[in-house]
Amino acid sequence: MLAQHDYRPFKVDAGLLLGEVHKHNVGLIAPYVEPKYNINNRFTVGMRLEYTFYYKEDFVDYNPDNPYFTDANAEGWNFSTILTGDYYFNDNYLRPFIGIGGGLYYMYIDTENSFDYSNKKNIGAMGFMPRAGFNIGQFRLSCEYNYIMTDEIDLNYFSLKIGYEIGGGKKWF
Repeated sequence: MLAQHDYRPFKVDAGLLLGEVHKHNVGLIAPYVEPKYNINNRFTVGMRLEYTFYYKEDFVDYNPDNPYFTDANAEGWNFSTILTGDYYFNDNYLRPFIGIGGGLYYMYIDTENSFDYSNKKNIGAMGFMPRAGFNIGQFRLSCEYNYIMTDEIDLNYFSLKIGYEIGGGKKWF
């Protein structure tokens, strides 16, 4: 059976994420962009580019490199490049989907406590991301959990994404 192509092949999902690094109670607000290709009416593949940044006072730092085991001020960023795949359950105006992705996370974190102890880290790690959500026309709402596989620091985070898909809509003729 040949795949139907009722949707234009290329689209870009762009929007804003609201998230939280659970272990450290750090809130996130950040932009994201994800170019995608519609393989057929139900499957899309893409490359998610996401940049999150954060600042937290009284960041709980139980790092063995911190000799005082004190709360610290922390700031940093996380940039991820992830290959993604989504499955849409129908071809209607309201289209629920599930998806998964995997790729690289590049992180920087700088913690400093009241004893002027500073700890700066650049970390690169693999990770994966399950997600679920729905499209209403070109508008998109999804929930994702980013699991970053590193033993150095736990910066796994949950995000709620609100975006708009540019292109990729249904063909009208």
